[in-house]
Amino acid sequence: MAGREITSELGGRLSDLGHLVMLLACLQSVSRSLGACQGVESMEIATSGTERGAADLAYDTDRLDILTRNTMLSSDQFSLLSTHKISREISSENKWFPECSQCDERLPPPKTFSTIAGHQSDQRSSQPKSMAAPGGEDCCKVNGTEADCSHCDLTTIPSRLSPNITRLLLGHNLITDKSLSRGVFKRYGQLTLLSLSSNLITSLSDGTFEGLPSLRCLCLQFNNIKMDDTLNSSLVFQPLAQSLVYLRLNGFNKNTTNINLMYPSYALSFLSKLKYLFIDGIPLARFENPRQKLRKLTHLGMAGFSYGYCNLTGLKSEAFEFDTLTHLDISDCNLHGIHIDNSAFENLQRLRSLKISNNFQLGIQKVGDMMYGQRNNRNLKTLIMQRINPRFSPCIVIYKSTLRYFKNTGLERIYAMDNKIETIERGALKMLPLTLKFINLANNKIIFGDYIKDLREMKGLTHLKLDSSWKSHVFPHVYPTNVLSNCAGNNTLRSETVSSDEDEDPYIKRIPLPPNLSELSMYGNEMMYSLNNISFSKHNKLKLVNISLNIFQYLDGPIKGLEQLQSLKMELCLIQNISCRFFEYFYGLQNLSLSKNLLAQILHRDHEGCIFKNLKRLTSLDLALNDIYLLNPKSFKNLISLQYLDISQNRLQQINFSISHMANLKTLDLQKNQIQSLSRETRREIEKISEGREPPLVNLSFNPISCDCENLEFLEWFTDTHVAHFNFRGAPYFCGMEQQPNGYRDVIVLLRRKCIKQEALFAVVTSATMIAVLAIAAVLAYRFRWTLRYWYHAARLKLQPVVSPEDFEFDVFVSYSDEDDFVEEELIPRLQNEFNFRVMMHGLCFPAGAHITDSIHTAVTTSRKTLVVITKNMLRSHWCNYELMMARRETIRRGQQVLVFLFLEDLTYSEMTSNIASYIRESTYITYPPEPRYRGAFWRKLADDLRADVTFT
Repeated sequence: MAGREITSELGGRLSDLGHLVMLLACLQSVSRSLGACQGVESMEIATSGTERGAADLAYDTDRLDILTRNTMLSSDQFSLLSTHKISREISSENKWFPECSQCDERLPPPKTFSTIAGHQSDQRSSQPKSMAAPGGEDCCKVNGTEADCSHCDLTTIPSRLSPNITRLLLGHNLITDKSLSRGVFKRYGQLTLLSLSSNLITSLSDGTFEGLPSLRCLCLQFNNIKMDDTLNSSLVFQPLAQSLVYLRLNGFNKNTTNINLMYPSYALSFLSKLKYLFIDGIPLARFENPRQKLRKLTHLGMAGFSYGYCNLTGLKSEAFEFDTLTHLDISDCNLHGIHIDNSAFENLQRLRSLKISNNFQLGIQKVGDMMYGQRNNRNLKTLIMQRINPRFSPCIVIYKSTLRYFKNTGLERIYAMDNKIETIERGALKMLPLTLKFINLANNKIIFGDYIKDLREMKGLTHLKLDSSWKSHVFPHVYPTNVLSNCAGNNTLRSETVSSDEDEDPYIKRIPLPPNLSELSMYGNEMMYSLNNISFSKHNKLKLVNISLNIFQYLDGPIKGLEQLQSLKMELCLIQNISCRFFEYFYGLQNLSLSKNLLAQILHRDHEGCIFKNLKRLTSLDLALNDIYLLNPKSFKNLISLQYLDISQNRLQQINFSISHMANLKTLDLQKNQIQSLSRETRREIEKISEGREPPLVNLSFNPISCDCENLEFLEWFTDTHVAHFNFRGAPYFCGMEQQPNGYRDVIVLLRRKCIKQEALFAVVTSATMIAVLAIAAVLAYRFRWTLRYWYHAARLKLQPVVSPEDFEFDVFVSYSDEDDFVEEELIPRLQNEFNFRVMMHGLCFPAGAHITDSIHTAVTTSRKTLVVITKNMLRSHWCNYELMMARRETIRRGQQVLVFLFLEDLTYSEMTSNIASYIRESTYITYPPEPRYRGAFWRKLADDLRADVTFT
């Protein structure tokens, strides 16, 4: 029962998949946007206080959305190696120095919008509560030379720890300025890492860090230290001049609009060894490098949101005086394009990585202007600019002028996800450097256009990601404004004209590809096309393509120019038809995934196996979850190189396709189908391809294997042979619906005792005398007298005309056991009184004196439906089984479903005869709920099933 319900549910889901995808696409166009679209014409900086306006709230909402979505990369794992590589590259931007990774603490994400907007409570209220039972120094956990005293409610620096410790963690305590006297850490002179994050420190006095000549990592984030003149003029960091490499000063200033704030340039100038600095961003302030002392500073992190507080708002000319910087992160810094000078990065000619994500008022055009300062920087390799446009902004276009300063850079990787980009001006892609290898434009809205012609000029490009996303977004809390500022007709729009070549042929003859492009991903890109007669540029090097989660219902082809393609993934594309010429030119294809589509009908009609006939190099084919119910002997006839064939989670009941030519087959995945046995021919083919080599793995788990006498031969082969590599303990195997955790050996022993060998029976019959034969014939005639009557009435049924629905004498005939009181006490009264059914039942309604078989025949033929009440008593009743057989014959005669089954008890198929189990699999059934609250719906459902007319075609 469970297997049929799951299969039915799967079929229903597949049939509704088209509606689901269309609905998701519709919802996506609304929900992927968020209201951080406030237009800014002038900027005012508050002099005091922490009040935040609607624009700030909208901005924080967008930042919360970014944290919860985590869509830096598509969830697709088609190219696992490439995905892992990209993930490592992006994560390295946040973990620059592994030696100090224990300092990489982030603010806990707000749970609701109100908690984001508040920002009024003490900072410690957002930190995790201490879970340690003891307080003070006794709470410290010492592991070798590391002492972890975090979350211990300490108010002073521990004084009883070993002086030989090298790493001291004091985060999330109650330490204040009073505890940080001069030389307070001298006892621990071998420290290399010290964390004081998330305490109650408001200032640092000179000499606090005296006696720490080896300290390399200092974590002070998430305290209440003000970055003002007091900190700037202090000598607190002077004792660390020759050792400190890594310093965190972020998360200090919630009110970053305070006009008294300044970067502690002078205080930091003593740190001549400093390489990694994290600090809050101050609006429109220039980060100076007095006396040019910070000659080794290479990594500067100013990111806001969970990393700290950043409200740069704008950047002045040469905003950073650190010409040694190689990595700069100013994400989540509330940058506004109108307040940024084009030469802000002029000093940073050694910059290798620039991250400016989640600055929703920046604008992609302004990024192009900002690149003026990097126009000739050949060291720049990575640009990450996710979400730099307001989400409700339409008409986002990449113009030639947007990329005019990119040409002479050394960029190799560009990440520009979630930017609402709709199209690209012809000629703009030519402005990108030839060094560019990887572009990620996922979750944009890029439409088809003639800019595709420029792809041929991108000779260095090897990876292109154009994926979309089906993830939801936080609903906006403010109305977006100035959303039309980028659209044609707006007088604030910069003048751009899309170039065109009048001599060029406007018709698409060949779709150009970058000559070195090897991987193309367009997962969930909202494409809806019939793919027919498409050609790509010759001599391309495309190896992997993933276009899953789009809508390509008809694959007509032919597709030319992809002769070198090795892997093609088209999952969840609602594919219904594949022509015999679609794969005609995919000569090099090795991996093909077509799972989660609607291929049942087209594969059933492909009698000659023409769909895959040209894929002679194919090694892996995935057809899982396609609702396939029958294949043909020649379905895979030319797949001579196939190693992995996945037809799992379909509706196959038998394996009738040939595999004898698949000499390299390693895995045949047939799990979660409706297979009861493998034919002798299939078994011979499996044994044939196993000769002289390792046998293939045949996975038949989660199938309702038949465990009766007729299937004994298969069960013996299934258990005894080593050809199929059946691993009973690795995945569940079943007898019907009953799991067999230890295999089928016990079942085989029982069947051998139970089943009568036909050869022995024939020997006994031939050795009997004529008298014995006659006696046996008489006994058999008497034994099967009811069966003979059944066939007699079945023959009569054939000759009788089919009665029209309105001419039936009764609505329903109830077949049940007299031992089940429920029928006469509740079922029949309800059907008659509540639903006005004309009910026929044996006993009260059968005429006196008539033969019971005649009465059953009359009851079935004069009733529109037969309701069989399934109980253990009914299964033991000979007459109930006879009524069931007659109703089955009536179903065949009428061409309509007559039988409806009502389960009063939980029964397994093993408790039924094979005939009854077969009838139930093919018919409607309903279960009587044990809980009274569900019975109202049960009676209505039963009445609907009895009224329904299902016609077989």
